[in-house]
Amino acid sequence: MPHHRLLRFSAFLAILGGGARVIFSYIPWGPESPRLEALYAFEDIAMLFGLIGIYLKSADRTGWLGLIGFALAAAGLASIVGPDALMFGIEFYLIGGTLAMIGLALLGIARLKNSVGPKGIALIWPSALAVGTLGTLTMNPLLGFMIPGVLFGVGFVAIGLHLIYAKQGAL
Repeated sequence: MPHHRLLRFSAFLAILGGGARVIFSYIPWGPESPRLEALYAFEDIAMLFGLIGIYLKSADRTGWLGLIGFALAAAGLASIVGPDALMFGIEFYLIGGTLAMIGLALLGIARLKNSVGPKGIALIWPSALAVGTLGTLTMNPLLGFMIPGVLFGVGFVAIGLHLIYAKQGAL
């Protein structure tokens, strides 16, 4: 498959996964819900494959910080696909989600630092981490989970759209 088609496909998956993340932020979570778990698995897989294309398109310009951010985000997203596991007293969704958020924030900072894509898009993921951290510290579920989840998804949608509509080489 030609390189440009793979990038378009990953951009489409980023948009789909990010859009799903935005919508699913408004659906109340329920334990042991197979339908919700299937939807979340779809969302996480779409964002994971979208992330791969997003990173590959800008890897040569985001440096080590971008690589570290990508690796953390990919590991985090990969670890939360599937049922929310609690093993050995460890809540894997919490760890994976945190890793993904930190990784995406680092990737956003690397994109901002190296002028990769629009600055407004590059700021979305670091903003999500900042809001989520504030919400966690203040024990505010709206700031700790819902708003960061929406920003998380909006970041994927924005970069995916930019990947599709930017001139070749502009991202």
